[in-house]
Amino acid sequence: IAYYNIKYVKIKISTIHAIFTRRRGCTVTQTLRRIVILRNLLVFTQHVIDTIKQIRTLTMKILIVSHEYPPVGGGGANACMYLSREYAKAGHDVTIVSVWYEGLPETENCDGVQIIRIRSKRKYKEHCGFSEMADYLCKAWPIIKRLEKERRFDVCQVFFGIPSGPIGYLLKKKYQIPYIIRFGGGDIPGFQDRFTFLYKLLGPFLKVIWNNADALIANSKGLKKLAQNFYDRRQIDIIYNGVDTTRFYPPTKEKKDSADINILFVSRLIERK
Repeated sequence: IAYYNIKYVKIKISTIHAIFTRRRGCTVTQTLRRIVILRNLLVFTQHVIDTIKQIRTLTMKILIVSHEYPPVGGGGANACMYLSREYAKAGHDVTIVSVWYEGLPETENCDGVQIIRIRSKRKYKEHCGFSEMADYLCKAWPIIKRLEKERRFDVCQVFFGIPSGPIGYLLKKKYQIPYIIRFGGGDIPGFQDRFTFLYKLLGPFLKVIWNNADALIANSKGLKKLAQNFYDRRQIDIIYNGVDTTRFYPPTKEKKDSADINILFVSRLIERK
């Protein structure tokens, strides 16, 4: 309302002033007092307008913690990359702390996203073990603490609960930064049978991390159900993976009539998939 009526107020201020000065029994001092009140009201209204404009264009300083980021990792790393790009396009200040791999720069700015790669143990580009995840976790925390003191992040997005969940938890406890966990699959107990023992070992800690998170996000109904089978005391929301329509779009030419449907499936070769 203030935004659309500010011009009206400015136009009418001179008229109101004229009325005050012509009113019988109105001294010059009283007139000046009324003018000051109106001026203060106008300044306050302008302040409200400026605040509304700031809210409309609110930007955040987003920290994303992920032990994999392209070209390192698999599908989860790609999802992290595309999501961070969209954050940057929306005007947000995005910083990603990931792992370094041979041939990659330790720091770079790509598509408006500040990428910081930590030199931790990483033998293979496509996959890593739990010892390598633990090494990344230990080396990432001191760097993230320094970054927080320099940049004052508004929110932390954790890709994935394992191994990055503890960093989100510590940031919230130490600096009161809200954190969101975006599940990837392997970070949910029961996703892979070969990790059954580790899931049991880490289960109690995962429940604490999940319970303190400000949001838990799955990318499918199946993943949500799997997470709820492990821990059903928190709401889990679903945000489906998006599609880069500049790379994937309907064909321009019509396909030949055929009863066959050809499907290309690209994935890591694990039992569940």
